[in-house]
Amino acid sequence: MRAVISTIVFRLAVLVCRALRVRFLVNPAFPPAFSRIGHLAAEPDCFVKEGLLGLRPRCVGVLLVPRDDAANPCLLDYWRQQLWVISSPFWVRVFGPLAEIPAFRYPTDPYVTAINDTATFGAIQAAYAGRLPVLKITAAHRVSGESELRKLGVPEGAWFVVVHCREGGYDANEPGARARNVAIETYLPALRAIVERGGWCVRVGDPTMTPLPPISGVIDYAHSPLRSDRMDVFLCARAKFLLGSASGLSVLASVFGTPCALANQSLPAVAFPYGAADLFIPKLLRDLRTGRLLTLAEILGGALGNARFSHCLELAWAETEDNAPEDIRELVLEMLDELDGTFRETDEDRAYRIAYRALLVPGHYTHGAASRFGRRFLRKHRWLLDKPGACAPDPNRTGCGTLACPCLRNPRWAARQLCTAPAPTAVRSFPQDVIDPALDSGGIYDDGWVAGTAYCVLTQPTGGELVIRGMFPQIGPRPAVSEVSVSIDGQEVLRRVLHAGAVELVCPVPVGEGRRKVELQFSLTQPLTAPDTRTVGMHLTFLGFASTTSASAA
Repeated sequence: MRAVISTIVFRLAVLVCRALRVRFLVNPAFPPAFSRIGHLAAEPDCFVKEGLLGLRPRCVGVLLVPRDDAANPCLLDYWRQQLWVISSPFWVRVFGPLAEIPAFRYPTDPYVTAINDTATFGAIQAAYAGRLPVLKITAAHRVSGESELRKLGVPEGAWFVVVHCREGGYDANEPGARARNVAIETYLPALRAIVERGGWCVRVGDPTMTPLPPISGVIDYAHSPLRSDRMDVFLCARAKFLLGSASGLSVLASVFGTPCALANQSLPAVAFPYGAADLFIPKLLRDLRTGRLLTLAEILGGALGNARFSHCLELAWAETEDNAPEDIRELVLEMLDELDGTFRETDEDRAYRIAYRALLVPGHYTHGAASRFGRRFLRKHRWLLDKPGACAPDPNRTGCGTLACPCLRNPRWAARQLCTAPAPTAVRSFPQDVIDPALDSGGIYDDGWVAGTAYCVLTQPTGGELVIRGMFPQIGPRPAVSEVSVSIDGQEVLRRVLHAGAVELVCPVPVGEGRRKVELQFSLTQPLTAPDTRTVGMHLTFLGFASTTSASAA
């Protein structure tokens, strides 16, 4: 009876969703998108602006995000001004099955997640430029935020700049994003320039960040007990502008209409920031083979044109160079002058703008973005615009940063490409040996379980045999029997029937030494118990080359 009622309720819900044109915002390319502040800000913002501009069919947008999973719960609540937001864990579970129906899903990955393609946020922000932001601070939030500002030390009526410089503590120096990290010390001259102009600086972030030295007019809110998700939103929305680096927090400021001055925009693919009012200066790129700094035409027209990850640079023998403190200070002065209405763009500046925009063509990630290069920076680094002309990325390229790149499917691939250590002789410690960049493997899980087909590349020493130890499980009531095939460099060396229980296989090996690709294939795979959804062939405790003596002794 309960199943019948559930079916009826579900079908009624489907009819209601269809009648109201409900669409759940989902990012199939990056499912945990809303746990990142940049995605939680950008994707709903683009969806709402697309609707206001008439660029998508009319529908009711729904954010289905458990409150504890949201990057910023306060921002999630603010989206209730424009969308239906379901954040209760109970109701998320109830509505979850509806969000799996293709007809009710609205994919948001083209906005900012686009890989080796043009992200749509640029065109949307450019078309929306000059209009009011889609979110605005509530009166109650403004009152409470101003009260907290007084506690932080910002005088009533004073203007301030919010400062955020990305450091590695946010993601434990995740290798793919390492090039986006910066040193806050290089921003200190810019902070002092803000104070000299009569403003205050409020540095936001988290307690893992490098503490600021005592500076008059500068508040290190990142290490303050007053830190909260509500105050983070208030500061970004209330500031004169945000001074920062390549970080998603700048998008939070942008959706509330706060312009951003972003230095050290790192990877070429994402150099142009989100907001139409934003100014930026990029990190310079140096070719490690020649020692020469690369021009924009060389970068955008070559293999780095859509580079998204730090390892893309490493594999191309390039490295970033952080902006000089004086360049960051000049960016701040340009933003202040622009907001005060005193900055004068020259004919030379306009020519530079035409030149750098001509380098971005369809296929480049930020083609069509409305944000702007710092003009003082381009005056100083005119050489960046040498070799002018459109430089389209090669659509047939298959390297890192493209849809075909293994790094998108296997986050360890790049680390293994960059590793110079020899392949190990054996895998014996889990997970240490499996995650070691020196081991090229597939189908071997960190905890020792092995998929139905698996491989690893090992170094065969002189003499010895290939030894495989572990356990073949019986999952379920029926007796389990499987046949395993072991191959070395494509040549089968052993075929054996496995029954439930301990497994030890000793396989003959080719004469010689060197790198060997060891492959395992099982005729039977069994599903692990819920909630684990993997199907496995066996569990490993040892796989590798061992001397005849040690193999026999074991």
